[in-house]
Amino acid sequence: MRILIVSQFYPPDITAAAFRIGETAEILRSLGHDVRVITTEPHKSDAKVDEDSDRSRGVLRVRVSSTEGGGAWRYVAHYLSFMRRSAWIGFSRLFGRWRPQVVWATSPPLFAGLTGWFLARINRCPLVFDVRDIWPESAVAAGQLSSTGLGFRVGKLLEKWLYDRADHITCVSSRMAAYIGSRTSTGTSVIYNGVSANHARTAPAAVDRKRILYAGNLGRAQALDATVRGFARIANETTANGWTLEFLGNGALRSELQAVAAKSGVEDRVAFHAAVTKDKAMDELARSAVLLISLKSDAVFDLTIPSKVFDYLAVGRPILFGINGEGRDILQSTGANVGFTPDDEDTLAVAIRHMMMGYDQFDARAERNPAAVTDAYSREANTTQLAAIFEGSLRP
Repeated sequence: MRILIVSQFYPPDITAAAFRIGETAEILRSLGHDVRVITTEPHKSDAKVDEDSDRSRGVLRVRVSSTEGGGAWRYVAHYLSFMRRSAWIGFSRLFGRWRPQVVWATSPPLFAGLTGWFLARINRCPLVFDVRDIWPESAVAAGQLSSTGLGFRVGKLLEKWLYDRADHITCVSSRMAAYIGSRTSTGTSVIYNGVSANHARTAPAAVDRKRILYAGNLGRAQALDATVRGFARIANETTANGWTLEFLGNGALRSELQAVAAKSGVEDRVAFHAAVTKDKAMDELARSAVLLISLKSDAVFDLTIPSKVFDYLAVGRPILFGINGEGRDILQSTGANVGFTPDDEDTLAVAIRHMMMGYDQFDARAERNPAAVTDAYSREANTTQLAAIFEGSLRP
């Protein structure tokens, strides 16, 4: 099957979306499918493109405008630059030379869906529209758009328009599928995030037994300021002696979080490390005593499952989690992890204390965590399901 993927995020960029799409594309290739990808030059990291690898894998890249300086319209311009350039490169480089049998366009941003729709139309093939987060609500929650602005209103119209014109929709959680089903009659399937077999880890012999690690984007959606303040609440207690809080990743709020740590008097106990490759990140997760995941308290985030839920579970470490929805249910299922109210430093402080006081027990239970993901959320199994959806959408 000839599959064209349209995604604004793709390796070697270091983002959850890039990992999802990159791993999925590789598995589809391993299943014998002819996969081409239209994506961007790296813009979420300083990673360098391997041009030979791109050429051999049929990856076409475009540059996108910068979001530096912030502001809603700068983000919109950033998204539109990908839409225009990806549509053009898909037309100029592929049309008449290589014809896809299906287009899989992944969102957010929604504008990638417009490129997918255009390329599906000119190639007379089905569009399968992938939804990782509900947009534009997730952009509002992340501080990129105003819920009362023109951008939001246009986004809602575009969301409905794309849902109705897709031949099929994929998304990442059952709650998200229910939401999409309330907006359109287009068929929707859940393709969970998951962990590839080559990223599975076992805890190394030398675990840093007093390190709490967060790995991922340092943005507004993650409520990490509350994380720092919650840690500061218990940092001087006897139970917390020697414990550190560390962040692995890049993002717009790094400097702000460093300032929060300094203001809270824990700058010597809070460390920041630059983003690394997926393999190195998984190694860092595996050697940490405790892992932490959090999101802002917002209804739109209750519909998704952060991909790091699966990465964290795969390495067999205890997890502190401040999320709601299906992800919370998964993390609670093993008995190895401790929850707190999203975006709430008071309940986080209580959760950290509880984890520290009962650490040996939680550490022993954490052996159950990998099975929770490998048994039901294998990237390979999920991609096989995705390929079946593509097959089912093909036109005679």
